Amino acid sequence: MRGRQGNVRLVLDTNVYISAILLDGLPELPVRLARANRITLMISEPIIAELIGVLRSRFDWTEQQIRDVEKELRTVASVIRTKSEMTVISDDDADNRVLECAVDGRSDLIISGDRHLLKLGSFAGMRIISPRTFVDALGLG
Repeated sequence: MRGRQGNVRLVLDTNVYISAILLDGLPELPVRLARANRITLMISEPIIAELIGVLRSRFDWTEQQIRDVEKELRTVASVIRTKSEMTVISDDDADNRVLECAVDGRSDLIISGDRHLLKLGSFAGMRIISPRTFVDALGLG
């Protein structure tokens, strides 16, 4: 299913956001495409909360840095109100929040570097692929 403008609708896992924020490169491509309105990027409050928690606890970011990232994400991505509650992945419950966002946002694709999600391969008709596979599929790799 395509977004309103015919764009591919996709959800990024928290680890892809972390890599995009800290390292740029491949993981940042979906965010750049969303800024250019070439894709529809979707995020949920639980994904935002996990991202903020990781930036705060693992990377010791300041509150201002965190606010800036959160503001950017809320500008670039559509915030999906999730209603689904899933327990597909028992080893990492946060991965279930990604699936919930993707299902409730009617995503076409999930981009993740997480082994639990990648192991699924697909879910509810959505492919789950790595950032490298996404870039290769666009012919940019």
